Amino acid sequence: YIQVVGERGASGTRVRPAHAAHFPSIDFYLDDTLLDGSLDSREVQDYITTTAGLHVVRIRRENAAPNAAPLFSATVNLQDGHDYALALIGRPSALAILPIDDTITAAPPAAQALVHYANANIEEPNWKIGPVDVYLDGALQVAALNVGAASPYFAITPGTHEVAFFQTGANPATEKALTRKTFVAIAGDAFLIGTGRHDDDDDDLTDLEQRVFIGRSAIRFGSALLATVPYTVLPTAAALADVNNTLNIAPGARSFALPITNTGARNTGLVNVPNRPATPETPLASAFELAAGSPVLSTIGATLRPADVRFVGVTSSYSVTRNLDQFTYVYFGMASYAPWATPNEVEYQVWIDANRDGRDDFLLVNANQGELAGGMANDVFINVLYPLSASGAPIPTSQFIFWGTYTPPIQSSIDLAPFNSSVMFQRAKASDLAMPSNPADPNSPKVTPTRFCYHVETRARALNGFKQLVDRVPDAASAPQAVCGGRSGVLYYDIQNPAIAPINTSNFIFSTPVAARPIFLDVQGGAITGLVRGDVLTARGGAKLLVLHHHNAPFPQAEVVDVRQLAVGTP
Repeated sequence: YIQVVGERGASGTRVRPAHAAHFPSIDFYLDDTLLDGSLDSREVQDYITTTAGLHVVRIRRENAAPNAAPLFSATVNLQDGHDYALALIGRPSALAILPIDDTITAAPPAAQALVHYANANIEEPNWKIGPVDVYLDGALQVAALNVGAASPYFAITPGTHEVAFFQTGANPATEKALTRKTFVAIAGDAFLIGTGRHDDDDDDLTDLEQRVFIGRSAIRFGSALLATVPYTVLPTAAALADVNNTLNIAPGARSFALPITNTGARNTGLVNVPNRPATPETPLASAFELAAGSPVLSTIGATLRPADVRFVGVTSSYSVTRNLDQFTYVYFGMASYAPWATPNEVEYQVWIDANRDGRDDFLLVNANQGELAGGMANDVFINVLYPLSASGAPIPTSQFIFWGTYTPPIQSSIDLAPFNSSVMFQRAKASDLAMPSNPADPNSPKVTPTRFCYHVETRARALNGFKQLVDRVPDAASAPQAVCGGRSGVLYYDIQNPAIAPINTSNFIFSTPVAARPIFLDVQGGAITGLVRGDVLTARGGAKLLVLHHHNAPFPQAEVVDVRQLAVGTP
């Protein structure tokens, strides 16, 4: 791969919320943006990008409405190109925001980490903790660190360390530390370790009880990694595939085949080579019944355009399995108005109301295995199905499926083309959408839905770290759906009764017939195939097919095909 490194520039200011006060859990806002809900004491969250200049930090009660009166607010002035931890410090009736400058100006020695320390306290007339001495593994690291101050960065070796904070001048051999904490340093990471006020449940606010808080991030200094671009001798986007824009269905037909034309360089089918059935020139397409199209957003710039939804489609493998058990999957196809460099920069979220009661039950979203495991983002792309709590919040899970249903970006010579693309699809097992048969009894037997309602939302890392909505399909104010409990802003899918259900039953690439996918060889002479229901097609007055060409250049990657039921006697 090639790494592109450049200056941070005007958009390089980052902030992260930290809770270092003797105070309950809070909702932490920067201006009107929620940085973190239910931020607990000792927590330090991840960075988001913001603008330089004056901002207002607003602290609200946990789970309070976004427009509720804040418990506390303070203005902060952020410098261009700097990183900050915005720490809530103090106690009830004596709170403050301490902007801790986390900016790194130099790299540590090879295979080491960085750490700096903060005295995150605020003094009162009758409460003065004063400067603190910081010890690391029993050795003095910082002497007399003033209240409200942060130290420079120090290099540390990977492994387990213990940090201890003492009042300045205390003898660590004979006197008790204000607080201490063990942590594990990882090469290439930067640590913020601070001490803040804490009451050990004794209601004595005159003592000097403290508690350690720790923030961790990847080292970023001077310049930033802007992109990691994989490359091969043959460009990934070297196909030039398309299909006819009309598909005529003969009377009584139960299946269809739509021919593919490909005049590009990536145009090779499967080969008879054990464990490597494809070549670097094998292109892929996926296909779905079109569920919705969305107009281009006029209110966003080029940075957010990859999260601007163009098309949404859906299909399933029910036409092959004829059941709703473990081998039946539902597939959602999506296309945007511009390509992302990496799918880690956008989130396409499918919110699913499995029992059609007007409340979403599951969230299906693209992600990566690194961040799902609590680490840094990596290129093992996945999609994750989260169950939702009664409040609508995702419940942590380890359940995921690999991008494109194979280990990405390349498996057994099939290149899944996740980079520099404007199309993707996600998959959920139908049985994983099962809900209790008795809504009042969560322990009652679960029933897999044959029909469900859903909508798609997008978010972008560049817009407050995925915390703000970019696009929604359909629009929240769209016509209500009677089959979805009268809910507005949703789409409807009947697994057992689609008008058209694209599925590959001729060559399975890596599948067996029982695990057929809507993935096709996008080659000259290939075809998009699947089931068609003439009765449903006629009742709906037609349908549309969404075809995604994964190895075409970003435009035209998505095509829409009119599906028409021919009348009896039509030649």
